[in-house]
Amino acid sequence: VLAHLLMNGMKFTRLGSVTLVVSYRSPGGEADMASGQVSFSVKSTSPRIAENDIPALWQKYWQGSPARGDGSSSSSYLVETATDGLGLGLNVAFNLVQLMGSELKVKSTD
Repeated sequence: VLAHLLMNGMKFTRLGSVTLVVSYRSPGGEADMASGQVSFSVKSTSPRIAENDIPALWQKYWQGSPARGDGSSSSSYLVETATDGLGLGLNVAFNLVQLMGSELKVKSTD
């Protein structure tokens, strides 16, 4: 799953960077290392994803929405610039992570 998210970051970042951030939080401090939480974040300088497109990322075969007339960045930009595949990768990743008892989140900012 993590490799897929990194590859997506690289696929849609034409110029800039893709960064993997790993963090660990332990509710009881260092003495309680067994019950902590590991978080992975993939950050990129790719074009932002429109807020209303984020829920659709997890759907099968979804590869972007139609272009908007308001000049805002949208996922359709990503589709027009760098698509390969069927649009199943994020759906599979989302479901695998849920089966492991965790979650995938997206935060898209300018």
